[in-house]
Amino acid sequence: MIFLPDKIENFDKFINSPIPIFEKKNFLNNELYDQLAASFPKEDLMTKKEHVGLKVSLNNDCPTFQKVVSNNEPWKTFYDNFNSKKTVFLFLDLIKSELDKIENRKNLKIFFFTSDVNKGFSKNLYKRSKKTILDLFYQSINISFEFSIIKNNCHIPPHCDSRKSILSMMLYFPDKDFPDVDPKEINNLGTNFYEKKKEGKDDFFNGWKSDKLLSEEGSLLFKEYFQPFYKTSFEGNTLYGFIKNEKSWHDFSPFDFKKEYRRKSINININLLK
Repeated sequence: MIFLPDKIENFDKFINSPIPIFEKKNFLNNELYDQLAASFPKEDLMTKKEHVGLKVSLNNDCPTFQKVVSNNEPWKTFYDNFNSKKTVFLFLDLIKSELDKIENRKNLKIFFFTSDVNKGFSKNLYKRSKKTILDLFYQSINISFEFSIIKNNCHIPPHCDSRKSILSMMLYFPDKDFPDVDPKEINNLGTNFYEKKKEGKDDFFNGWKSDKLLSEEGSLLFKEYFQPFYKTSFEGNTLYGFIKNEKSWHDFSPFDFKKEYRRKSINININLLK
């Protein structure tokens, strides 16, 4: 179902500094990708709206997500395949050499994967005891999976993703043949990644301490000290990924096509559970 290289260096594109970033074209077979694009959930099914930037989304920690996916065969197939030990460890094996270089990731225990985004541990004594034992010897992980829609004049402020995130991935679903919009403009709706352009504000912009969306005031201050060094293309069937570190700042710029264009993507994170 998914096509990956055997080493992180063998992706179609790999950048190792200041943020490990990779690209994989033709990530899925074309038939499945087209089915996913055609059945992308509608905007009225999104349950969350960001106060800053106004992105709307549906995440797998919401009960609505399971209802939506279970009634959508292409997405159920894709989600069940991705939300599995086999797939998650495939990615972890690929990024291990880069994780080992990150100071805050050096003391991780052996990973234990749970496909249940809510951990699956109840008040049941057996399950609580099992969790206690697992926490002693293993580092529990899972995936978060989010449908995202961004409309005209909306954006995502600079941020670094949660400190619990190990690996963040994006798969885009650009609408084809959108009337009166240059395809080059659509291709420009990618994610911006930043590097520091001058010293100062180290504490404020440390990605381990400030992992929330910046406010409007914080974004203006951020742009004084950081500049973009890489931008993903908004291409279909290309997987983009980056490894969370203290420098993994990124955002999405607002656009205006004078039409109700919707920037659709899925965002997938492999996360630590504590």
